[in-house]
Amino acid sequence: MTSDNKTVELTSLFMEDAEDLAILANNPNVARFLRDSFPQPYTIDHAKDFIKLMIEGNVQSVFAIRYDGEIAGVGGVHLLGGVERKTCEMGFWLGEKFWGKGIASEVCRQLVGFAFTYYDIVRIQAEVASPNKASSRVLRKNGFRKEATLRKAFHKDGHDYDLLIYGILRDEV
Repeated sequence: MTSDNKTVELTSLFMEDAEDLAILANNPNVARFLRDSFPQPYTIDHAKDFIKLMIEGNVQSVFAIRYDGEIAGVGGVHLLGGVERKTCEMGFWLGEKFWGKGIASEVCRQLVGFAFTYYDIVRIQAEVASPNKASSRVLRKNGFRKEATLRKAFHKDGHDYDLLIYGILRDEV
């Protein structure tokens, strides 16, 4: 539940979500602190290609975020490999009209629960560009600790920001 008592669900992505997803994602404020692989502008073709990739790849760890039944964004976890194989990375984004409603905190809680339930991991990490105070707040609220600051490691739109690494261990949940 969120601050307004509406439900937040993590569900599969469907091709019918493409138009709404493109509208939400085609916003420089949404893309501002996301990786360069997140296209901007974000077109209906980008949305369709992304959804197709998730469906055809049978990706079970990337979800549509639904707020009271309406698509609000995308979130997921990604298992790391090699010596980091007991860690997964978590990330999510919300359309701007869904900011400030407590949705991100609930998404974070649900993704942490999913990852620790379905994966043989001991740790979840999340990376945040230093100016993204809202994301840092959501992670701390959900028990994540700031573990590292990688100085000037986040390069976006001509700016160099510190990259903050947050983590939570299975026995801290």
